[in-house]
Amino acid sequence: MIMTERPGRHTILRGAAALLATVLACLCSHGAAQAGDDPSAYKGWFVSSLDIRGVDPALVGGLEKGLALTPRRQLLKTRRPTFYPTILQEDLERARLYLARHGYPQARVTASFEPEVKKSRVRVILEAQAGPRILIHDIVVTGVPAALERAATASLGLTKGSPFSDAPVQQAARSIELALQRAGYASVKVESLITPLDTTRVDLQFNVQPGPKSFFGDILIDGAREDLKALVGKSIDIQPGEIYSPTRLHMAEENLRLLELFRRVRVAAAPSTSDRLNVQADLVERDMIYAEAGIGFWTDDYLRGYSRWGHRNLFKKGRGAELRGAASRFKQSVGASTWWPALLGSQTRGILNASLNREREESYNLLGVQGEFAIRYRFSAMTAARLGVAVSRINVEAKIPDEDPSVEGAGLLSIISLGWNREAIDTRFYPTRGTISGINIEWGLPGAVSENHYILGLASASSYVSLLSGVVLATKIVWGLGAPTSGSKVLLPNKRFYAGGATSMRGFKRRQLGPVDESGTPLGGEEKIEAAAEIRFPLIWRFKGALFVDSGQVWQRRQEASLDDLEIAVGPAIMVQTPVGPIRLDIGRRLTDKVPMQPKTVIHISIGNPF
Repeated sequence: MIMTERPGRHTILRGAAALLATVLACLCSHGAAQAGDDPSAYKGWFVSSLDIRGVDPALVGGLEKGLALTPRRQLLKTRRPTFYPTILQEDLERARLYLARHGYPQARVTASFEPEVKKSRVRVILEAQAGPRILIHDIVVTGVPAALERAATASLGLTKGSPFSDAPVQQAARSIELALQRAGYASVKVESLITPLDTTRVDLQFNVQPGPKSFFGDILIDGAREDLKALVGKSIDIQPGEIYSPTRLHMAEENLRLLELFRRVRVAAAPSTSDRLNVQADLVERDMIYAEAGIGFWTDDYLRGYSRWGHRNLFKKGRGAELRGAASRFKQSVGASTWWPALLGSQTRGILNASLNREREESYNLLGVQGEFAIRYRFSAMTAARLGVAVSRINVEAKIPDEDPSVEGAGLLSIISLGWNREAIDTRFYPTRGTISGINIEWGLPGAVSENHYILGLASASSYVSLLSGVVLATKIVWGLGAPTSGSKVLLPNKRFYAGGATSMRGFKRRQLGPVDESGTPLGGEEKIEAAAEIRFPLIWRFKGALFVDSGQVWQRRQEASLDDLEIAVGPAIMVQTPVGPIRLDIGRRLTDKVPMQPKTVIHISIGNPF
């Protein structure tokens, strides 16, 4: 028995299971309620619970999600559906179809009820008589080129004797299709044949029509101005005559998006001859000029503002430039940058930065000018690496005595930096699943090219897991380690690690966790550890709540580091969702007291989540 779909798509047989389910449904009169138990008597009542019995426990969760009468559990309450006989009949049909697609075409499903008359609520019980499960007796794949037989059969994911189910058969056909497409067979078609042997066994056969092997032809570009077409072609990075590959098309589309020059990108293969496929890039350009500014309030540094202006194609061929400025109570900076996309390859970008920075901290003042050249390599839209070389001239004014006199005064600083980061989350402002991780290493070069020598490393990771509807567990860990090198005795004050604040350890005010002098001025340190866990949950309207536990410490010398010194704080938070991110109020209460002269409770107001 063969079931086909529209031309050009692989066909998957759902008919064997679905047909048996339909016939049996008719024989069972749609699985009506048990004799003498009239569903109409409970019309308009709330469903207190829905119990499913007689079903493989591995299938219960998926079946419950697809039924309209299933109560939905939320954080503070359960949403109970209203019972109607028509909804019950629809759920019975859904249950039989679900079981048929998972290898039980002879399943019968009936309903019974346990009413709570005083509360006008009813417990609905679905009792399934699943019958024997259909097993796969044999699997045959025909029509695959000899060189690809092993790859095609290995991708099936099905074995003889395993339970028959509709979805894995569809996935197996799709896997064969992808395996051949990756080998250059762009027009491959896969037809699935299911032959019932008896009521408990079926044979599977996948008939493959690979078609001719395909090659890429010309690159056709639509929607890009003339000076950008060479860049677009370089970013697509496909040469005429290459063997067709859907992976190459996906990479080309991703490279074009990463140029940040187009607001819409579509890359597809268009037939040219029997074995040639042109690469068609349909693009819509973004506005090349942009400008933005913002201002906000944080407990850490009160008002904070920024502005920037840029042109994405100022110097043509995708070479743009940007001017920017930022100011807060502790730091002010202005800078300019320009960039060259696809400088060394389709996934690279050259960046030239210049900046003037001023810092006014409790323990030091700093004024510096810096120039940097960097190469950024994008592995994908989520992952990037960056290598930079910077030279700066800084002037440091120490407000407290330091054991290394060379820290104070003007000096030359030459730095090589290497960074790697990966951001794989579902949304930026309100992530519910995924991870963010990064590693950054900075080396102050030895010798006459630099007057202060050091090495720093900072690693961080955050994770987001969805627990219930709207409830998210967020965790993070940060570890920083640094050391002076080549004769330098201490790290520069702006290169030391600090902790405490709205985006750090919330049991302390900004930079107050770690070593301080007699007056409470933060000194910073060579090693830092921070860890946090937070449960975020919905409240009402746009408001969300959170409960958190933070821990961390900063050590002035890395040799002094000990986990026994960790400070711990707990507390609640409330936030309101806005288009620019959550506005949060966090209250941190310390459970430990290893740093003297610090308040036990600290309140933070901030924009954005701490991690």
